[in-house]
Amino acid sequence: MQRLESSIKNLLLQQDKKALEGFCPYHRKRIASSVSDAKEEVRKLFMNFVDGELDRFKKQLSEEARVIVAGIAEGYVNEVLQLLETQVSNGTTNFTSEDLVNGLVRIFNVEDCPAFQNKK
Repeated sequence: MQRLESSIKNLLLQQDKKALEGFCPYHRKRIASSVSDAKEEVRKLFMNFVDGELDRFKKQLSEEARVIVAGIAEGYVNEVLQLLETQVSNGTTNFTSEDLVNGLVRIFNVEDCPAFQNKK
């Protein structure tokens, strides 16, 4: 949970950088289609990250504990997305989905994204 929180905080601190520039074409297209689609896609990406983190600890945590942690993490991710959307909408009159996710997600960069494998 601390790793997730730290990752999200680090991503939110990247406000002046264009996070989408590093995205693979697949995720850039999916995220840039509309604000609601962008929010849902980013939420899914974060929850995949949370699920992966929880899988790492499946032997140490009971099923009940994992469900509780997943619920907390999902609430946290939803709050982060809502906060970011509010900040973007208050700062600009015409905000795009790219603005919404800019600085939020750096996890799925081209070199790390399984959907964009460059076979040489």
